[in-house]
Amino acid sequence: MKNIKKILFIIIILLTSITGKVYADDVTPPVIVTPDPISIHLTITTNSGHLYDQDINVNACNSDNASTTDLKVTAYCAVLQSGIQSDWNWSWAPGAFLNSLGNISGYTSKDKDDKDVYHYWSWSLNNIEGLTGLNQYELQPNDLISITFVDPLPPMPDPVIVTPTPTPDPEPVHASHGGGAIIIAQNQPKIEAPKKVFDIDKAFDFIISQQKENGSFGEDLYTDWVALALGTTEKYTDQKIKLIKYLSEEKIKDYQLTDYERRSMALMALNLNPYNTNNVNYIKKITDSFNVKQFGDANEDNDDIFALIVLQNAGYVKDDQMIKETINFILSKQKDDGSWDGNVDMTGAAIEALSTFSPTPGVGESLNKAKDYLKQSQKDNGGWDNVSSTSWAIEGILSLSEKPEDWTKNNFNPFDYLATNQDTDGIIKNEDSNNKIWQTAYALNALSGKTWNQIMRKFEKPKEEVITQKSEEKITKKVITKNTTKKIESLAKISNTEKTMNEVKNLTNQNTATVINSLDTNKEKSNKSWFKNLLNKIFSIF
Repeated sequence: MKNIKKILFIIIILLTSITGKVYADDVTPPVIVTPDPISIHLTITTNSGHLYDQDINVNACNSDNASTTDLKVTAYCAVLQSGIQSDWNWSWAPGAFLNSLGNISGYTSKDKDDKDVYHYWSWSLNNIEGLTGLNQYELQPNDLISITFVDPLPPMPDPVIVTPTPTPDPEPVHASHGGGAIIIAQNQPKIEAPKKVFDIDKAFDFIISQQKENGSFGEDLYTDWVALALGTTEKYTDQKIKLIKYLSEEKIKDYQLTDYERRSMALMALNLNPYNTNNVNYIKKITDSFNVKQFGDANEDNDDIFALIVLQNAGYVKDDQMIKETINFILSKQKDDGSWDGNVDMTGAAIEALSTFSPTPGVGESLNKAKDYLKQSQKDNGGWDNVSSTSWAIEGILSLSEKPEDWTKNNFNPFDYLATNQDTDGIIKNEDSNNKIWQTAYALNALSGKTWNQIMRKFEKPKEEVITQKSEEKITKKVITKNTTKKIESLAKISNTEKTMNEVKNLTNQNTATVINSLDTNKEKSNKSWFKNLLNKIFSIF
């Protein structure tokens, strides 16, 4: 009986073991779910500019140094997938500390009082300081992740390097604000990132892509400034021809004095005669606003500054009374700090307007004061407030026969500033797509190394027709009665008007055709017949 019980007990144990094994083998292994990629914008920035600045689709990655099999879409993944070389410290889990990025490591230095100064990588989420490790934050669509190298001191010729401790693995120093997200590696020498260079070809490619079917670039403001930019290069002949045709057929839509001045500059940049384009004498529009002392609004100086820029390229010289008075008015508007209107833009433009007349009494002193103002207001990034101001400041610097590259502040010059504000597709960074057009044109003018005066072609003043006394006597002899005289004079006016209009139209055609022909001289012979047909089509309407 006891043997039977033992056998039954053994059978029960065996059955239990077999059943358990079957159940164990039937358990389904866990499924690892890979999250979908997430699109964000990532910037990696140093004092020298952006190492990375663009949208990126971030794929999930292991963000725990393989301590788990979890896959998450984190800011850490974004850094890895940016292609920028990085080094991490995992000693302070769960947060990963960023030792270096783009071969730039954190380090400490000493200030003049022998106090520690920390240089380190920091990060922010949607412009708010990051409070976790980059590997701990899981990205959300359209996040802005900004990683910045905090570098309080400007580069020094002989930087003070902290002597490393003799231990093989020195204890890291933590940034108090980073929530454990950042590590500062002590005793690492600073490595300067290469400076970004403005890509002029990319900028022009963007500009050209914005040209409309009618040859313009949108509003008059954008079209005129692009015309000046195109005047700096020998390229883009086809686009110039379209633009010239537009300017020769369409009148400006605004009628402020500054609009006529800007349009005159655009025409002269493309070698179109401002005295007669599209049946308009733009120079006369400007000179008609002169009131013995100044142009346009007596409370403003911008219309006078640009009138002087235009007229000195349209045959007017320092001995002309109009020029003398305008120079005196502009000088009277300069402020004690050396600026015009208290801003960089008009100061740069005023320097350009006056620089040609530097021998004139008072002008040289005025230019020196203006130069000092620009020097004192230059920012540590090499620029002035924004791209527009910086571009106009460069125009002033060039007008002083100086090199913008020599105007350094904190080891950065104005060209460096423009380069850091160029986006990856060539345009100037700006939320307003229209503003991108004229600001990019401003930058291209400045980067050409030419002043506006050098971009514009020179034109002579046309000779005025003088009615002689003998001509008047011939007309008087034909008068029979008072009524007959009025009728003859009326018919004469009509006849002369028609004749004048035809002459003006012919001159306009000749002016435009001559410019287009000059642009076409460098084209291949195979294109000449095509070009001749184009001219016939353009001018067949006249």
